[in-house]
Amino acid sequence: AVVSTQSTGTVELRSEIEVTGHVTHVDGAMNINMRQVTYRVPHRREEQHFESMHIHGSRVRFVHIPDQINMARAIAKQLNTHCVGQRRERREPRYLGQKGMNELVNHEKAQRANANRKNFISRI
Repeated sequence: AVVSTQSTGTVELRSEIEVTGHVTHVDGAMNINMRQVTYRVPHRREEQHFESMHIHGSRVRFVHIPDQINMARAIAKQLNTHCVGQRRERREPRYLGQKGMNELVNHEKAQRANANRKNFISRI
């Protein structure tokens, strides 16, 4: 998760409900797990408190990130580490150019021709 469990964050849902609490986990689909949650319905002025809550990513409208989080550092850290904490392998983007594209197309044509030849021979 990009957000630390030491900070309190607010998630606004599509239904205009605000959920405030400690973010414990966020995945790539924006599914959010929180603890010590306050659930507010603004137009009814209701508040409910929960020990923990899971918010499905499709229900999220906005995530209000606390000011004390350095987003540039958090994003860089997330991009440079794998989910299990291992460093990701950095790859340079490959530009093939016209010559490289022609070689790639010719290679694929040759592979298809070999596959067709093998199928023809196996039928005989």
